[in-house]
Amino acid sequence: MNPLQFPLDPIQYGIPDRQQLIDLRIWDDHYHGFATSGDQVKQHNEMMLYVERMGIERVISLDIGGTLDDPFIPKPHDNEIRAILNVNKDKVSGLTPIDPGFPEESCAKIEDWVRKGPCIGIKYPGGNKLGMTVDHPNNDRIIKLAKELHAVVYIHTWMKVGGSPRFPGGDNGPGESTPMNVAALAKRFPDVPRTYSLNLPGPILILAQLIMP
Repeated sequence: MNPLQFPLDPIQYGIPDRQQLIDLRIWDDHYHGFATSGDQVKQHNEMMLYVERMGIERVISLDIGGTLDDPFIPKPHDNEIRAILNVNKDKVSGLTPIDPGFPEESCAKIEDWVRKGPCIGIKYPGGNKLGMTVDHPNNDRIIKLAKELHAVVYIHTWMKVGGSPRFPGGDNGPGESTPMNVAALAKRFPDVPRTYSLNLPGPILILAQLIMP
């Protein structure tokens, strides 16, 4: 069997085949292929088979340099990952995670991974150690540097229903920003483009079951 073929016939399920997916020019901006405590490069290489199978034109990795939980601790494969992003610029782009609780360290990381390359921007993880949302004043220094470098600003937002009485965002954890926090930040920096992410685990699970043998 051709490794790029689906194990099942997509047409039988009423979804596009691989060529149709290629024609759509899909960019996956929520790629976690490097997110592992093991061999990051090995996992990425294995994951790229499914990226190719799905006809995805480009992936944007959210785990470049450190981890989402510990963004300032270097990882053993950082240099190899830099090389992958430099060699495969037409297929893989990178965002490096930062932490608004530590603006000086965050800006230093932006200088290292964005100004020097190869990352195209930064990732605000869903939560952080000091519980600071993206509208906290600590972010101003970070966003000003991102603006200077024309960097992508990717913000993971949450709307967890909870609290008493229950309301959207009432069950968010420390540092888990809502879209309203993003809006407050945007008022201070109206000319800085941003993107924010919400997960849809049900459809993603169904799709994964279909494309993976």
